[in-house]
Formats: sequence, C-alpha cells, structure tokens
Amino acid sequence: MTKTLVVIGATGRQGGSVVQAVLKSLPSYKIRAITRDPSKEGSKKLEALGCEVVKADSSDAESLKKAFTGADALYYITNVVPKPGVEFVEGKSIADAAVAAGIPLIVFSSLPSAEKISGGKYKVPHFDDKYEVEQYVRSLNVKSAFIWPGFFAQNFEAMLRPQPLGDGTFAIFSCISGDAKIPVVDIGHEMGNFVTEILSNPEKYDGKTFLAAGGLYTFDEMAKELSKSTGKTVLYKQVPESEYMTGFGMPEELREEMVKMFLFIQDFNFAGPQTESLVVEGQSVLSERPNSLADYLATNPINLQ
Repeated sequence: MTKTLVVIGATGRQGGSVVQAVLKSLPSYKIRAITRDPSKEGSKKLEALGCEVVKADSSDAESLKKAFTGADALYYITNVVPKPGVEFVEGKSIADAAVAAGIPLIVFSSLPSAEKISGGKYKVPHFDDKYEVEQYVRSLNVKSAFIWPGFFAQNFEAMLRPQPLGDGTFAIFSCISGDAKIPVVDIGHEMGNFVTEILSNPEKYDGKTFLAAGGLYTFDEMAKELSKSTGKTVLYKQVPESEYMTGFGMPEELREEMVKMFLFIQDFNFAGPQTESLVVEGQSVLSERPNSLADYLATNPINLQ
C-alpha cells in the first residue's frame, strides 16, 4: 500500500532534497508537496516529478488540516525570521494541524538552542525558535524525529562566496576565529538521506534528534578546501563584528542574527560540548557516508574570476 509523505518547503534546498531522496529510495511513498502558489515554476517542476501539489498556508490552520488529511508522515521546516517567536508560531501551527489531521509521524528540521547552551548569553531566533518547536512537537501524541542541519556547504555560493582581494587571491570573511570548528553539511544531499532513513524505521527513531554534517571544519580549513577546489588562493579573514555587520554577502535583515550565530558557535560550539560526538552519531545512522566539503565542491564547483 502506497503511503503519503507531506513535504512543506519542497521547492527549497532542504525539502527538495527530501523529495528527490524519497522518490529515488522509497517507492512505497508518494509525495504531497504543500505550497502557497501551485502556479509557480517550482510547483510545476514538482508535478513533473510525479508529486501531488496542494495549496495551503501555514497561517491558515484549516487549509493545513485539509492538505494533511490522509497522509502518513510530515516533513517540514520553518522560515528563518530574525524576530523572536515568529518561527515558533508557524511551527506550532503546522504541528497542531498535522495532529488534528491524524498524521502519525512528524519529521522536523530543527536546531539546538543557542540561548539554552550559552546560558542566556546568546539568543539566536532561528536556532532558539526551532528548538522550541521541537520541544512542542515532543509534547504531542505523535511519533517524531528531528534533524539539526549544520552550516550549509551551499553558503559558499552566496553568503560566504570567496571575494577577490585585488591581488589575484580571494578570501572568505566572518567575525570569529579561524580555528572555531563548525559542522558543515551538503544540505541538498543529506537531508533527504536522513529523512528516508527515519521513514524506513519510524519506531527505531521515534524521539531521536540527529545532527546532519559531513564533518567539522574551521574557517581556515574551509579556505584550504576552497583553494584546492578552485585552483585559486583562498584565505580566511576575521573582521570586527561591526565591519561584518555591513554586509559581506549577507541579507541586511539577517546580519545581526548571523553575527550572533557565529559568536555562539565560536564560544559554545554548534550544539554545545557534545557537538563532535553528535556529528559522528549522525553519520553512523546513514547507509552511505555523508558528503564532505571536498565532495560537495567537486560536484558543485565555484568559479572564481
């Protein structure tokens, strides 16, 4: 009997990874993709893959409940919003609608709590709100599993794209030490692998949280990998927080949030003192080795001119 996986965010990197992996590896599942606008190009591409595309909005509980009816599992993400509490409201609304519709399994793309791990020193809304959604889902009468994706390797295409220094060399910039370790994930590949594993063993993974990463890298190490991949000299440059806030490829509305995130990771690690062991544990769950940063760059080369 064919099962139905509802995917919220199917046109994005994380949700798109889930769609591709499930269609490839789990023939027992079909995809129901939720979108605000089925007429958009991304929705049409999903239909061409054989997905059912359904219109619904996270701010409309009845539309969600209707879209969720008859489904066997839900995978969802919440949109990054720098204002505290907004993501939690969205995440709670989606979870409530899923339970009301009778969906027996929820898989949520979450993150650790910067506020909790740092003892209140750092508040990073897109970390903290997702963690609160995770705790809320855990309180519901439904099977659940959670994935904490590391820093996206895809960020080197935009936010952390190497910038020319004017002498033939390039640099990536941030406001933290070059030796702070950060988990890096090829999100377009690994999110789908984690979700298919969970869907294949829902009882085994009920209540589990996995940190998704191909490895831990310092910014200095990231720069070296970029140098090898591009054939150009790529350096890491630490700049003052005030200078980093002026741009460096980051959307204006997220600059303060990104600075807080990096400082939190530098001072307390991505997921606290257990970060390294969580990366290893997450990797052990997958049937194939997750992509390293070198793997990602080999299949997604960055052309520096």
